[in-house]
Amino acid sequence: MAAFISTYLANAWLDHVFGRVTYTRPASVWLAWMHVAPTPAGGGTELSGLGYSRTEIVNNGTNWSSASAQAKKNATAIACATATGDWASVCGFALYDAATAGNLLIYVPSPSLIYVYSGGSAPVAANGLTIGMDRVTWNDGFKFAPMADAMLDHILGGPDYTPPATLYKMLFTVAPADPTDSGTEVVGGATGYARQPVANNTTSFPGAAAQSTACAVLIDFGTAASAWGTIVWSGWADSLTGGNLLSCGPLGSSRTINLGDPYSEPIGSNVMAEI
Repeated sequence: MAAFISTYLANAWLDHVFGRVTYTRPASVWLAWMHVAPTPAGGGTELSGLGYSRTEIVNNGTNWSSASAQAKKNATAIACATATGDWASVCGFALYDAATAGNLLIYVPSPSLIYVYSGGSAPVAANGLTIGMDRVTWNDGFKFAPMADAMLDHILGGPDYTPPATLYKMLFTVAPADPTDSGTEVVGGATGYARQPVANNTTSFPGAAAQSTACAVLIDFGTAASAWGTIVWSGWADSLTGGNLLSCGPLGSSRTINLGDPYSEPIGSNVMAEI
């Protein structure tokens, strides 16, 4: 099992990026030691009794390193309560936004079971907790590496990520190979192709649910002035040209666009899933 973000956090983050409904990270997060792993919806079994309690982590840049290569680490050691009896085995760690109950944010499995006996403890050393988001996907594709880093930084420690007021839909004839590859975009200029702007607000993106969100407006690229080639993927950027690629994914089926062919993406066809 890899690390994952919860359904609650996935929906909040999608709404932050697509629709600009601000997600404000909690001033502190609390690390929980888990006996049974949760699912993205929550649940699982946290340790309890025998001296156990969650550990508060002030949510700032001192306690969390800057994200890099789509991963985030704790920059300082995380203390653990001392067991007053033998604890159940620990299979992983969960981050919550409250000292008790609260919303599950992130789960990180332990490479092996951890056993804590009476009088013992299980602190996490600095850099001992790695939250990797390299395979978190949008639209069955992926968010680009800088976007994954921006997400992790915004949620844990900062700095804040401010989403653009306008997003730009783009088309690919060669899909990006991985979150660090930009693929091949349709050639613009005389072909009649250009990225299409979409206002980044709750009219265009009404709200995430079940870890996905969809664009609620028609995206019309017009008519090709010359052949564009075969469109295989589409994605979002923060600029009309150049800029940062935010996310991308495959079309339901590829489409070859020749001279005089129109191209548009209907309402609801652009589904971004955070899984």
